[in-house]
Amino acid sequence: MSDHLDDVVRRAVARHLGVEPSVIDRFHHLERDLHLQPLDIVLIVLAIEDAEHVEMPIAHLESIETVTGLTTLLRRVYASVRHAYRPSFVPIYRRYRRAHRVARRRQEV
Repeated sequence: MSDHLDDVVRRAVARHLGVEPSVIDRFHHLERDLHLQPLDIVLIVLAIEDAEHVEMPIAHLESIETVTGLTTLLRRVYASVRHAYRPSFVPIYRRYRRAHRVARRRQEV
């Protein structure tokens, strides 16, 4: 099962290594299988940030070992961005309707 974020990470890793994205498996170990150094991983993350217009936490990169781990980190970033933009207020028209509904009930009583 391949989704958009998995493809983004695989394309970024493949572009950095200069190979086709189909060569990159999601279970490849970044250091052992792909021979990437920590600086290479940071450069890949910067490329993903530029492509997807998000900001990934650099502090969590030392715990990332596989391509799937990098995809999971990107999913967490997307989830936190989506959660941050969820409106925590009631829109004005709803407050207006609720206030008028309460006022009508008071008049009826």
